[in-house]
Amino acid sequence: MKIKEENNLKEQIKFEILEKKRKEELRKEVLQELQEEGFIFNDYFDNNKRESISQETQDRVWNRDGGRCVKCGNNEKLEFDHIIPFSKGGSNTYRNLQLLCEKCNRTKSNKIG
Repeated sequence: MKIKEENNLKEQIKFEILEKKRKEELRKEVLQELQEEGFIFNDYFDNNKRESISQETQDRVWNRDGGRCVKCGNNEKLEFDHIIPFSKGGSNTYRNLQLLCEKCNRTKSNKIG
């Protein structure tokens, strides 16, 4: 009985390894498609980790935008939005950031503006 259990365990491990490999191949395909469709760019692969926005820059943007969404004027669920999206080479500078509420930011997505 022990040999049968070991064989079942081996088969389970083989399945898990093959499944992991299949998922990684699919992930690569999806990333390639997203790149070809213009949703992500080469720098995504090189700079997948972004720097945080400094507190000084956050304070300046907050004061400039009056603590409100620049699109709709809402003052709840505010987020710092990159005018030129980070995925398209935008930086964490004062001139490239604006306050948007969660809804407006999701609507904007990775569009410039």
